[in-house]
Amino acid sequence: MQKIKLWDAPVRLFHWSLVGAFAWLWYSGETGSAMDWHMRIGELVLALVIFRIIWGFVGSSNARFADFIRPGGVVAYLKSLFSRDAALHAGHNPLGGLVVLLMLLLLLVQAVTGLFTTDEIFTEGPLYGLVSSDLAGQLSGLHHQNFEILLVVVALHVAAIAFYLVYKRTNLVRPMITGSKPWPDAPAPQIRFANPWFGIGLFVVVYAAVRGVIALLGS
Repeated sequence: MQKIKLWDAPVRLFHWSLVGAFAWLWYSGETGSAMDWHMRIGELVLALVIFRIIWGFVGSSNARFADFIRPGGVVAYLKSLFSRDAALHAGHNPLGGLVVLLMLLLLLVQAVTGLFTTDEIFTEGPLYGLVSSDLAGQLSGLHHQNFEILLVVVALHVAAIAFYLVYKRTNLVRPMITGSKPWPDAPAPQIRFANPWFGIGLFVVVYAAVRGVIALLGS
């Protein structure tokens, strides 16, 4: 086995920042504590998702949607799911790619609806004043319902990681931490990596833009 570089720094920072933010939003949303930080972290998630969408077009080759959104390959992948000799993927497999797209969509809905939510007692989203009370109530309901769907998708994602670790003897977590992955003694995949500083700078710009637009609209 050889070791290849798999995930760039921007993708790994996005992933673990999102994990931490999601955990905090879950805790604060369920307990109703530190809701001011709940809103701020929600804005961070919105910026992370927008960044990842952009990175899906301009980032490293295996982080681009064109590389891993392959609906036509899902059936073939499912047929080989329980084979220990299934093809290796230098990134997301076809099914995993669709899950990534689904999670980004759900997170985008969650973050956007959170801007307009209200509990009708203490907490209002930063853009609550831009919509009617009826629409705010509908968006608040969607915010809660969408989160339940997100929990199911996250649970399936964790189950898939456990399945790969136990059944296929493939650790999907370590490469997302180290950026590297063991690869058979065969031609390594040719991954074109984008400049990581460009990715980090892009996120800073996106986050500043998200904060600025929300502050402008909410003032």
